[in-house]
Amino acid sequence: MLEGRDMKTIFVTFLLSLLAGSLHVHADVVNSDSNGLSLLNRIDYSPSLTTSGQPTEGELALIASAGFDRIIFLAFTNHPKAVAHEDDIVRDQGLQFIHIPVEWESPSQADFAAFAAIMHTFGSGKTLVHCEVNFRASVFGFL
Repeated sequence: MLEGRDMKTIFVTFLLSLLAGSLHVHADVVNSDSNGLSLLNRIDYSPSLTTSGQPTEGELALIASAGFDRIIFLAFTNHPKAVAHEDDIVRDQGLQFIHIPVEWESPSQADFAAFAAIMHTFGSGKTLVHCEVNFRASVFGFL
């Protein structure tokens, strides 16, 4: 089991690699699942874990019908693609909504620890982790 400094080194290295690679990305990629739910830069890590960029209001309205049980939002609510009252839209569908605001310029080990602790509390079910464009979410999902 990785601990302390090793985990931090892996986290920072992976994050920097992902961010460096993203400098060459000029267009958003929208990927759909078999239910027709399109999500920006979607990555399905497993049947129970998906990461993506910010869903639109219309996509958020389809989250429950696509089989998701909860959303974890890893960005601040003031980014350009943010959906007003996202928490209400999600909760009105009977889903869990967890918000961990992770600063783009300086994600911390404490941010990841909070995310990991929350993920460990879930039993079964399908989780969507998202941020603005799926850079923070994909790193946290990968780790």
